Amino acid sequence: IYYIIYIESERSDNMNIDSLREQYMPIFDQIRKLPEFEEFVGNSNIDTFRVLSMAIRKADILDGYGDTGETKGVFVPYDEDIVLKFPLLSRCKGFDYCRAEVRNYRAAEKAEVGQYFAWTDKLFDVYTDKGYYPIYAMVQVDCDEEAITDMMVETFCENNRNPDDEDVDEVDEDARQDYEDRYNSACSGSTEGVNEWFHSTLDCREYAKLDRFLCFNDIDDIHSGNLGFYDGSVVIIDYSGYNFVLEHTDKEWYAAYGL
Repeated sequence: IYYIIYIESERSDNMNIDSLREQYMPIFDQIRKLPEFEEFVGNSNIDTFRVLSMAIRKADILDGYGDTGETKGVFVPYDEDIVLKFPLLSRCKGFDYCRAEVRNYRAAEKAEVGQYFAWTDKLFDVYTDKGYYPIYAMVQVDCDEEAITDMMVETFCENNRNPDDEDVDEVDEDARQDYEDRYNSACSGSTEGVNEWFHSTLDCREYAKLDRFLCFNDIDDIHSGNLGFYDGSVVIIDYSGYNFVLEHTDKEWYAAYGL
């Protein structure tokens, strides 16, 4: 009897998914036996994931820590290259936002904008008495939101002159307000501030390609908390797109990318 079911998937230049599956199969053979995992699979939400994360550490299965967002739980193993992602299926009424991220990453690679996204793929399905539960992997990045925001503000100031610093008798109020609004967006790390940063740091053609991809795939929630540093570059780490999952439920939308 196989407790972990492999799925077919394209290889990535970033990570060897087959090696990761081989590495984590015996680990999840231990995790699946925890009563906390069984409880989580039956009711996957923020609270049950926190309990599961503590149980994994307490049982000395993996050394790391757990964190949660609105749609996913993430277990971050220490001294590893990846994080493990657990979709909160019960909380999200069955919608699998991790699956959407895998689809979007493969679509990004095909659209030649994959370098702006943190690599992710599905590891396998884990068997439990309550059915199969999907586990995903994402490359581990440095999620320093303060450093990301500081970088955005610095880039904005380098590329935009404050109207109040102009040597003129009277400052144009519209120009001043526009500058303040855009500066505040950078300081807050908002979606608008992130968009401004990408626009400032990419050449016109590359920015247009990325912007077109984000719009077409309904990836609309990219703030500084959804960015991280990886291998000297800034990458997007949460790109399932909330509306994307709700609107694109047809099988062909996923099947085109092997899902």
